[in-house]
This record gives sequence, C-alpha cells and structure tokens, in this order.
Amino acid sequence: MFKKIVLLVGILLLICTVYGEIYFDELEVKETENKDNVSFTIDKVENQKYILKFQHYGNINESMRVYLYLNDNLVYTIDEGNKGSPSSKKNESIDITNYLKNGENILKLVGENLAVEGDYNPYYKLRNITINPTAKAPIPFGVVIFSLIGMAFLLIRYSKN
Repeated sequence: MFKKIVLLVGILLLICTVYGEIYFDELEVKETENKDNVSFTIDKVENQKYILKFQHYGNINESMRVYLYLNDNLVYTIDEGNKGSPSSKKNESIDITNYLKNGENILKLVGENLAVEGDYNPYYKLRNITINPTAKAPIPFGVVIFSLIGMAFLLIRYSKN
C-alpha cells in the first residue's frame, strides 16, 4: 500500500510540472530591425491565471525605449530605469491573463529611437520566454494542512507494515 501511495503522489507531481507551458527562445530588436514578433496558439482555460516570464538585457541609452505588446496591448516597457545590461540580465514575471486570447496570439517587441550615429550598436533581447498557466483560486491553506496531516498519517500507518 505504501508503494502505491508514493507512486500516486509521484504521478500527480509529474502531471503538475508539465501542464501547459509555452516556450519561445528569444525576441530581439536592434538598430536595423526595430520589431520582432512571434505568434502562438493557446487554448485559454477559464479560471486560470497566465504568467509571462522572460529574461531581458541589452545596451540601450536614455533616449531609447523597448515595448513589449501582447495582441497590441502594451504589457511591459524597458527604458533606462529598468534595463538589464548584458552582464546582469534581469528576470521579469507579468500577469497577462487579461491580454491573452483563446486561439491565435501575437507577442511583439518594438524598439523606439534605436537609430544612432557612430560606433554605438543598440540592441535589446528577451530570452527564455515562457507562458505558464497557474490556478486563479489557490487551494485553501486549511485543505493543504489537512491533506498533509492525512498523508503523514497514512505514511506512518502503512510504513510499519
């Protein structure tokens, strides 16, 4: 019985870790190409919260901006105040639930004022882009405690046999 419980818990944990993640490698804007986008399809589930996660870095100056849009809705702005340098990449998490559509979606990166003269070559990248669904209504704390106590009781009882 103990082995069955451990197997069941393992299967449930495995199912939870692989559920519904969407992954993109990178989006990049630079002086010669100030727009980049990727389209994707998703079956949006009601009562789910969707989180966009990415790592960003580049070398823009104070007059430059980079905008991230989802379905033509501005979801994030990168400027001098929150840019990540190539040596210190920044990680971001954004709730995109209200901007995500069921079906076809477009994630777009747009650079502004990236054209400069001289040896300066501005660019900006978003890497390791993921969209992760999470439950909107978390499991109540009391249910978690009750479940843990119940599991501990079962493990103790059946580990003696």
